[in-house]
Amino acid sequence: MRNLFLLALSIFFFSSCSNDDTILSSTNLSNESTDSKPILKTIEFIYKGKSYSSEYYEKGDSVVILDYETQIIYNNLGKNENKFVLVSDDNKITYFDNESEYLENQKTKPQLRATDSTPYMKIVVRLYKNIDPLFNSSTTMVIEKTYKALNTRLTTDDRELGLIPDLRVYSHNDNISMAKVSLYIGNMTPDFNFRGQAALWMYEHINYGGESCAAYAATAWNDSQYGPMKPGEEKGETTQIVLKAFKKYNGDSFNDIISSLKIILTYTNMNEASVRESGSREESSTPRTPSTGSGGRS
Repeated sequence: MRNLFLLALSIFFFSSCSNDDTILSSTNLSNESTDSKPILKTIEFIYKGKSYSSEYYEKGDSVVILDYETQIIYNNLGKNENKFVLVSDDNKITYFDNESEYLENQKTKPQLRATDSTPYMKIVVRLYKNIDPLFNSSTTMVIEKTYKALNTRLTTDDRELGLIPDLRVYSHNDNISMAKVSLYIGNMTPDFNFRGQAALWMYEHINYGGESCAAYAATAWNDSQYGPMKPGEEKGETTQIVLKAFKKYNGDSFNDIISSLKIILTYTNMNEASVRESGSREESSTPRTPSTGSGGRS
């Protein structure tokens, strides 16, 4: 009889635990369903001179576009292995069928240094995929960011010029093999002697998550070193990195896993830095008078 009672008690407790698990599971599924409700965003791009715009949502590694015509164009571009993407200063996305079409288009674009006398720094990021052993590959994506609000009253300043939290929208998620970052300066004058550094940060996951690696390019202009900058003159430096050479903590490479990017400009006003440095030297060379305060011990 005692054994029968213990058996019944065990069944009761087992039944209670099973019911609790079921309720928790049901609650988790309910929350997951609520949390996974698609968040609608907007995509805009230009292709063949026509603008397209639509709401979309992300599903796994795919982008689901709601406007039918935009979806057809976007899906066809996704099938084109030679497509070229340009992200310009105003964050407009323009698609070309290939790099040659992009280069032809650039011939008709007026150069900034020929149309504006404002001193500027310009970062150009070029992304490549499917690099072969001989490094034969065409550019697949270019991001251009120009900064003209250089502050002569600051010694050093940092600016986030480009934030791309999700490369899926550009059809470039998990396929970048090589990157180049270039920094150009133009229209410098004796009053605008600047040194700049461009940083391209590449992240493993969307929204700047996971591990990351970076590439830097630096350039400078100083009248005392180069002489006055001629009208329309531009100076630039480029750094190239192959992502297979960069390793994560577990030993795997960053090749074909990049999902988000940050482009950061750091610039230094060499004139202001020189003034401060000169002032510091003068101050340090001035003999200091020993303190004669009454609080000292005799």
